[in-house]
Amino acid sequence: MQGYASIPALAQQLLRFVNYVILNQTAITATGGIVGNILNYFNFFSIIGLALVGVAVMVNYGLSGKKAAIVALLPTIISIALALIARSLFGGLTTASANQGTGLFAA
Repeated sequence: MQGYASIPALAQQLLRFVNYVILNQTAITATGGIVGNILNYFNFFSIIGLALVGVAVMVNYGLSGKKAAIVALLPTIISIALALIARSLFGGLTTASANQGTGLFAA
C-alpha cells in the first residue's frame, strides 16, 4: 500500500519531465522566500500522496485516522524544519560568488 501512495509523486515527476523535454523549459525553482518554498512544496500531488500514505498507515497498522495522519506528516514536517534550519545557517552560500560572501562567510 505504501507503494501505491507514491504514485502521485511519480505522476508529478513524469509531468515535469514531459514539460522539460517537449516544451524545452528550464527546471522550475522556487524563488518566493521561505513561505513561497513551503507553498511550492504543498501542491496537488504532495497533498494526495500524504493522504494516501495516511490511509496506508491506517490500514496496515490498524491506527486511528488521527495517529495515521501524524505518522504520515511527521517526516514532511521534520524535512521542512531541517531545510529551514539549513537555509538560515547556510543561506549566504548561494550568493557568495556574486557579492564576495554573505552570511556565515562574509569577508
